[in-house]
Amino acid sequence: MKRSILMVATCALLLGTMSCKPPDYNEYSTLEELCEAAEHNERVKVSGVLKLPGAVIEHDNRYRVLLVMDINQDQPAMTLMIKEGKSKNRMQTLPESYTYADFVVQTADGRTVGHGDAVTISGQYLSGCLMSADVIE
Repeated sequence: MKRSILMVATCALLLGTMSCKPPDYNEYSTLEELCEAAEHNERVKVSGVLKLPGAVIEHDNRYRVLLVMDINQDQPAMTLMIKEGKSKNRMQTLPESYTYADFVVQTADGRTVGHGDAVTISGQYLSGCLMSADVIE
């Protein structure tokens, strides 16, 4: 009896999980549009080029880097908060004295990208052109 109840509960849990889809992200076509229109805590998606700024700030195991439309310009720019680590959707720890080659980010599919690479970022818009990256493609 206990075994059949456990099997029913497990099946219900699996079916419930399978029917749940990942959260939707509101997609923006430009950084300007995102910065002007997105609301605090909105789940958003935007594309651009990763840029390692001159000074990188680390806070709560997250690095602040830039997402720009053109690697040769600073504006328009989105400040990204990327979690530190060596797994998917994370940025490897920067040494105290770093170069562009030290800027290594692992994407959701396991590729590594860095300064100057085009990416699509999905995450939570915080405010003032600041976004927390959840998925890096």
